[in-house]
Amino acid sequence: SLRSNILRFWKDELEEVDEYTPDDWNEYPDITPPENVLMRIESVDDSNNVYHECGIFRNGLWYSEINGTVRYALDAEVLRFRPWE
Repeated sequence: SLRSNILRFWKDELEEVDEYTPDDWNEYPDITPPENVLMRIESVDDSNNVYHECGIFRNGLWYSEINGTVRYALDAEVLRFRPWE
């Protein structure tokens, strides 16, 4: 006999998942960046100072990258990111 599988969802049970876009700015933490890829990042500190710097996402944390060397975990809150072209 034929058997039909039917799935039913309420609209409020569905959630749109944003995907990483390498050609545009990506909002963090809504979008998880690829690991070990040099990124341009925009961050803000506790005094609302905005910073633009190089960073690498690794093991769930952002790290500062200077001249090819990963230096330290960032203290500022990362707002968005995009890869270097």
